[in-house]
Amino acid sequence: MIKTIWFLLSLSLLFSNTPCSEMLNHYFDFQDSVVTAHEDSITFLKKQLELKPEDTGLQYKLAELYLQKRELKEAEKLFKKLTVVDSLAVRALTGLGRVHFYHTPHRIIPLERLKELLKIDHRSKAIKQLRKALDLDADYLPARYFLARSYMKKMDKDELKKAEKEFLHILKKDNDYRDIIYQLGHTYQKMEEFQKALDYFLKITLSMRDYARARIRLAEVYFELDQPKLSTECYYQGMETLTDKEVLDYLFDEQEILLTEEEKKEFEAADYQNKKKVF
Repeated sequence: MIKTIWFLLSLSLLFSNTPCSEMLNHYFDFQDSVVTAHEDSITFLKKQLELKPEDTGLQYKLAELYLQKRELKEAEKLFKKLTVVDSLAVRALTGLGRVHFYHTPHRIIPLERLKELLKIDHRSKAIKQLRKALDLDADYLPARYFLARSYMKKMDKDELKKAEKEFLHILKKDNDYRDIIYQLGHTYQKMEEFQKALDYFLKITLSMRDYARARIRLAEVYFELDQPKLSTECYYQGMETLTDKEVLDYLFDEQEILLTEEEKKEFEAADYQNKKKVF
Protein backbone atom coordinates (compact mmCIF):
# COMPACT_ATOMS: atom_id res chain seq x y z
CA MET A 1 0.00 0.00 0.00
CA ILE A 2 2.65 2.55 1.06
CA LYS A 3 4.88 1.69 -1.90
CA THR A 4 1.91 2.11 -4.26
CA ILE A 5 1.02 5.48 -2.75
CA TRP A 6 4.57 6.78 -3.08
CA PHE A 7 4.79 5.44 -6.64
CA LEU A 8 1.61 7.28 -7.67
CA LEU A 9 2.70 10.48 -5.95
CA SER A 10 6.09 10.28 -7.65
CA LEU A 11 4.45 9.88 -11.04
CA SER A 12 2.32 12.95 -10.39
CA LEU A 13 5.40 14.98 -9.53
CA LEU A 14 7.24 13.68 -12.59
CA PHE A 15 4.62 15.14 -14.92
CA SER A 16 4.16 18.38 -12.99
CA ASN A 17 6.27 21.54 -12.97
CA THR A 18 4.77 22.50 -9.62
CA PRO A 19 7.05 22.03 -6.59
CA CYS A 20 5.92 19.25 -4.26
CA SER A 21 5.38 21.51 -1.24
CA GLU A 22 3.39 24.02 -3.29
CA MET A 23 1.26 21.28 -4.83
CA LEU A 24 0.43 19.76 -1.43
CA ASN A 25 -0.23 23.16 0.13
CA HIS A 26 -2.69 24.02 -2.66
CA TYR A 27 -4.48 20.70 -2.26
CA PHE A 28 -4.83 20.89 1.50
CA ASP A 29 -5.94 24.54 1.37
CA PHE A 30 -8.71 23.34 -0.94
CA GLN A 31 -9.55 20.39 1.31
CA ASP A 32 -9.66 22.57 4.43
CA SER A 33 -12.04 24.99 2.71
CA VAL A 34 -14.35 22.11 1.69
CA VAL A 35 -14.34 20.67 5.21
CA THR A 36 -15.06 24.14 6.66
CA ALA A 37 -17.93 24.64 4.22
CA HIS A 38 -19.43 21.30 5.23
CA GLU A 39 -19.02 22.06 8.94
CA ASP A 40 -20.63 25.49 8.53
CA SER A 41 -23.55 24.00 6.59
CA ILE A 42 -24.04 21.21 9.14
CA THR A 43 -23.99 23.72 12.01
CA PHE A 44 -26.49 25.92 10.17
CA LEU A 45 -28.87 23.02 9.46
CA LYS A 46 -28.68 21.80 13.06
CA LYS A 47 -29.69 25.27 14.27
CA GLN A 48 -32.56 25.35 11.78
CA LEU A 49 -33.73 21.94 13.02
CA GLU A 50 -33.77 23.22 16.60
CA LEU A 51 -36.39 25.70 15.40
CA LYS A 52 -38.17 23.22 13.08
CA PRO A 53 -37.45 19.72 14.46
CA GLU A 54 -40.10 18.07 12.27
CA ASP A 55 -38.91 19.60 8.99
CA THR A 56 -38.09 16.51 6.91
CA GLY A 57 -36.59 18.61 4.11
CA LEU A 58 -33.96 19.97 6.50
CA GLN A 59 -33.36 16.47 7.87
CA TYR A 60 -32.75 15.15 4.35
CA LYS A 61 -30.31 17.97 3.53
CA LEU A 62 -28.41 17.26 6.76
CA ALA A 63 -28.28 13.53 5.96
CA GLU A 64 -26.83 14.31 2.52
CA LEU A 65 -24.16 16.55 4.06
CA TYR A 66 -23.22 13.85 6.54
CA LEU A 67 -22.95 11.41 3.64
CA GLN A 68 -20.72 13.78 1.64
CA LYS A 69 -18.52 14.19 4.70
CA ARG A 70 -18.54 10.38 5.16
CA GLU A 71 -20.05 10.64 8.64
CA LEU A 72 -21.91 7.47 7.78
CA LYS A 73 -23.44 6.67 11.18
CA GLU A 74 -25.09 10.09 11.40
CA ALA A 75 -26.27 9.90 7.79
CA GLU A 76 -27.72 6.42 8.36
CA LYS A 77 -29.75 7.55 11.41
CA LEU A 78 -31.42 10.36 9.46
CA PHE A 79 -32.03 8.37 6.29
CA LYS A 80 -33.69 5.59 8.34
CA LYS A 81 -36.08 8.12 9.89
CA LEU A 82 -36.97 9.51 6.46
CA THR A 83 -37.85 6.17 4.84
CA VAL A 84 -41.36 6.45 6.30
CA VAL A 85 -41.94 9.86 4.68
CA ASP A 86 -43.74 9.15 1.40
CA SER A 87 -42.29 12.13 -0.48
CA LEU A 88 -38.71 11.26 0.56
CA ALA A 89 -38.83 7.46 0.80
CA VAL A 90 -37.09 6.78 -2.53
CA ARG A 91 -34.29 9.26 -1.83
CA ALA A 92 -33.91 8.07 1.77
CA LEU A 93 -33.68 4.40 0.76
CA THR A 94 -31.13 5.36 -1.88
CA GLY A 95 -29.24 7.28 0.80
CA LEU A 96 -29.19 4.19 3.03
CA GLY A 97 -27.94 2.16 0.09
CA ARG A 98 -25.16 4.67 -0.49
CA VAL A 99 -24.20 4.56 3.20
CA HIS A 100 -23.65 0.80 2.95
CA PHE A 101 -22.00 1.18 -0.45
CA TYR A 102 -19.36 3.48 1.05
CA HIS A 103 -18.92 1.08 3.98
CA THR A 104 -18.12 -1.83 1.64
CA PRO A 105 -14.42 -2.72 1.29
CA HIS A 106 -13.31 -2.92 -2.34
CA ARG A 107 -9.53 -2.76 -2.16
CA ILE A 108 -6.70 -4.89 -0.81
CA ILE A 109 -6.52 -3.95 2.86
CA PRO A 110 -4.86 -5.48 5.96
CA LEU A 111 -6.34 -8.84 6.93
CA GLU A 112 -7.46 -7.93 10.45
CA ARG A 113 -9.22 -4.78 9.23
CA LEU A 114 -10.87 -6.81 6.48
CA LYS A 115 -12.18 -9.36 8.98
CA GLU A 116 -13.64 -6.55 11.07
CA LEU A 117 -15.36 -4.94 8.06
CA LEU A 118 -16.78 -8.23 6.81
CA LYS A 119 -18.61 -8.89 10.07
CA ILE A 120 -21.32 -6.70 8.59
CA ASP A 121 -22.24 -7.45 4.99
CA HIS A 122 -22.65 -3.83 3.90
CA ARG A 123 -22.75 -4.80 0.23
CA SER A 124 -25.87 -6.95 0.66
CA LYS A 125 -27.47 -4.23 2.79
CA ALA A 126 -26.75 -1.66 0.08
CA ILE A 127 -28.36 -3.86 -2.58
CA LYS A 128 -31.40 -4.49 -0.36
CA GLN A 129 -32.05 -0.77 0.29
CA LEU A 130 -31.44 0.26 -3.33
CA ARG A 131 -33.83 -2.41 -4.60
CA LYS A 132 -36.47 -1.11 -2.19
CA ALA A 133 -35.98 2.37 -3.65
CA LEU A 134 -36.41 1.04 -7.20
CA ASP A 135 -39.55 -0.84 -6.16
CA LEU A 136 -41.02 2.55 -5.29
CA ASP A 137 -39.64 4.36 -8.35
CA ALA A 138 -38.04 2.29 -11.12
CA ASP A 139 -36.93 5.45 -12.93
CA TYR A 140 -34.87 6.86 -10.07
CA LEU A 141 -31.42 6.67 -11.67
CA PRO A 142 -29.25 7.36 -8.57
CA ALA A 143 -30.64 4.19 -6.95
CA ARG A 144 -30.01 2.13 -10.09
CA TYR A 145 -26.51 3.57 -10.49
CA PHE A 146 -25.40 2.66 -6.95
CA LEU A 147 -27.13 -0.73 -7.25
CA ALA A 148 -25.00 -1.46 -10.32
CA ARG A 149 -21.84 -0.30 -8.57
CA SER A 150 -22.70 -2.48 -5.57
CA TYR A 151 -22.93 -5.50 -7.89
CA MET A 152 -19.50 -4.53 -9.24
CA LYS A 153 -17.93 -4.85 -5.81
CA LYS A 154 -17.59 -8.59 -6.43
CA MET A 155 -15.67 -10.19 -9.27
CA ASP A 156 -18.31 -12.92 -9.63
CA LYS A 157 -19.46 -13.17 -13.27
CA ASP A 158 -23.15 -13.35 -12.36
CA GLU A 159 -22.90 -10.21 -10.25
CA LEU A 160 -21.05 -8.40 -13.03
CA LYS A 161 -23.81 -9.38 -15.47
CA LYS A 162 -26.32 -7.78 -13.11
CA ALA A 163 -24.20 -4.62 -13.03
CA GLU A 164 -24.04 -4.62 -16.85
CA LYS A 165 -27.85 -4.91 -17.05
CA GLU A 166 -28.39 -1.97 -14.68
CA PHE A 167 -25.80 0.25 -16.39
CA LEU A 168 -27.31 -0.47 -19.83
CA HIS A 169 -30.74 0.44 -18.45
CA ILE A 170 -29.34 3.79 -17.29
CA LEU A 171 -27.61 4.32 -20.65
CA LYS A 172 -30.95 3.99 -22.47
CA LYS A 173 -32.53 6.56 -20.17
CA ASP A 174 -29.63 9.02 -20.15
CA ASN A 175 -26.45 8.36 -22.15
CA ASP A 176 -24.65 11.19 -20.32
CA TYR A 177 -25.54 10.13 -16.79
CA ARG A 178 -22.64 10.55 -14.35
CA ASP A 179 -19.72 8.39 -15.57
CA ILE A 180 -21.90 5.73 -17.21
CA ILE A 181 -19.60 5.18 -20.21
CA TYR A 182 -16.59 4.63 -17.96
CA GLN A 183 -18.52 2.31 -15.63
CA LEU A 184 -19.67 0.13 -18.53
CA GLY A 185 -16.12 -0.07 -19.86
CA HIS A 186 -14.85 -1.03 -16.41
CA THR A 187 -17.60 -3.65 -16.06
CA TYR A 188 -16.61 -5.32 -19.33
CA GLN A 189 -12.96 -5.13 -18.29
CA LYS A 190 -13.77 -7.03 -15.08
CA MET A 191 -15.77 -9.54 -17.14
CA GLU A 192 -12.69 -9.95 -19.37
CA GLU A 193 -14.72 -8.93 -22.41
CA PHE A 194 -11.84 -6.74 -23.50
CA GLN A 195 -13.09 -5.66 -26.93
CA LYS A 196 -16.32 -4.30 -25.42
CA ALA A 197 -14.25 -2.59 -22.72
CA LEU A 198 -12.09 -0.96 -25.41
CA ASP A 199 -15.17 0.22 -27.31
CA TYR A 200 -16.50 2.08 -24.27
CA PHE A 201 -13.20 3.47 -23.00
CA LEU A 202 -12.37 4.78 -26.48
CA LYS A 203 -15.65 6.72 -26.52
CA ILE A 204 -14.32 8.89 -23.72
CA THR A 205 -12.66 11.91 -25.30
CA LEU A 206 -10.17 14.44 -23.97
CA SER A 207 -13.04 16.85 -23.22
CA MET A 208 -14.71 14.39 -20.80
CA ARG A 209 -13.91 14.26 -17.10
CA ASP A 210 -13.16 10.53 -17.23
CA TYR A 211 -10.40 10.82 -19.84
CA ALA A 212 -7.42 10.25 -17.53
CA ARG A 213 -8.72 7.20 -15.69
CA ALA A 214 -10.16 5.76 -18.92
CA ARG A 215 -6.69 5.96 -20.50
CA ILE A 216 -5.19 4.18 -17.51
CA ARG A 217 -7.86 1.46 -17.82
CA LEU A 218 -7.11 1.24 -21.56
CA ALA A 219 -3.47 0.63 -20.67
CA GLU A 220 -4.56 -2.30 -18.50
CA VAL A 221 -6.80 -3.71 -21.26
CA TYR A 222 -4.12 -3.38 -23.96
CA PHE A 223 -1.69 -5.12 -21.61
CA GLU A 224 -4.12 -8.04 -21.28
CA LEU A 225 -4.39 -8.13 -25.09
CA ASP A 226 -0.59 -8.32 -25.36
CA GLN A 227 -0.22 -4.91 -27.00
CA PRO A 228 2.54 -3.38 -24.85
CA LYS A 229 3.19 -0.35 -27.07
CA LEU A 230 -0.45 0.83 -26.94
CA SER A 231 -0.54 -0.04 -23.25
CA THR A 232 2.45 2.21 -22.53
CA GLU A 233 1.11 5.07 -24.67
CA CYS A 234 -2.28 5.05 -22.96
CA TYR A 235 -0.74 4.88 -19.51
CA TYR A 236 1.36 7.99 -20.06
CA GLN A 237 -1.53 9.80 -21.76
CA GLY A 238 -3.60 9.11 -18.65
CA MET A 239 -0.94 10.15 -16.17
CA GLU A 240 -0.12 13.33 -18.10
CA THR A 241 -3.76 14.44 -17.96
CA LEU A 242 -4.40 13.39 -14.37
CA THR A 243 -4.45 16.55 -12.28
CA ASP A 244 -2.50 16.94 -9.05
CA LYS A 245 -5.75 17.12 -7.12
CA GLU A 246 -7.03 13.88 -8.70
CA VAL A 247 -3.86 12.03 -7.69
CA LEU A 248 -4.12 13.28 -4.11
CA ASP A 249 -7.87 12.56 -3.99
CA TYR A 250 -7.03 9.00 -4.98
CA LEU A 251 -4.38 8.69 -2.29
CA PHE A 252 -6.76 9.84 0.43
CA ASP A 253 -9.51 7.59 -0.87
CA GLU A 254 -7.13 4.62 -0.77
CA GLN A 255 -6.46 5.17 2.93
CA GLU A 256 -9.89 6.26 4.16
CA ILE A 257 -11.25 2.77 4.76
CA LEU A 258 -8.27 1.93 6.99
CA LEU A 259 -9.06 4.70 9.47
CA THR A 260 -11.23 4.35 12.57
CA GLU A 261 -13.93 6.96 13.22
CA GLU A 262 -11.68 8.61 15.82
CA GLU A 263 -8.75 8.74 13.37
CA LYS A 264 -10.96 10.27 10.67
CA LYS A 265 -12.15 13.00 13.03
CA GLU A 266 -8.60 13.68 14.19
CA PHE A 267 -7.44 13.83 10.57
CA GLU A 268 -10.24 16.22 9.52
CA ALA A 269 -9.53 18.51 12.47
CA ALA A 270 -5.81 18.77 11.64
CA ASP A 271 -4.37 21.65 9.61
CA TYR A 272 -2.91 20.82 6.22
CA GLN A 273 0.68 20.73 7.52
CA ASN A 274 -0.23 17.80 9.77
CA LYS A 275 -2.44 16.18 7.13
CA LYS A 276 0.57 16.03 4.80
CA LYS A 277 2.26 13.66 7.24
CA VAL A 278 -0.09 10.92 6.03
CA PHE A 279 2.20 10.59 3.01
